[in-house]
Amino acid sequence: MENCIGTVPIHLKMTLTTKEAAEYSNIGINKIDSMLRTPNCPFVLFVGTKKLVKRKEFEQFISEKLVIWLRNIICKNSLRRKSLSVIIMLL
Repeated sequence: MENCIGTVPIHLKMTLTTKEAAEYSNIGINKIDSMLRTPNCPFVLFVGTKKLVKRKEFEQFISEKLVIWLRNIICKNSLRRKSLSVIIMLL
């Protein structure tokens, strides 16, 4: 008997990497990563230090949102730009 391991289609996987989630949702990898870093993110799964995306929860999260964006702000005491994630606006 041969050991035949095929690839599982993304829509059947329980968890996704950030790259897979980006391909699946057409949202950029950096944006997915920033969403995973938000406190109480409903679709993040930590496996050691690795962050995975729970596919069903991610789909539900996306389907309930109207807008997801990243706003750049400039700090008063710094010339560097800092990012502030704003991920609210329910239908």
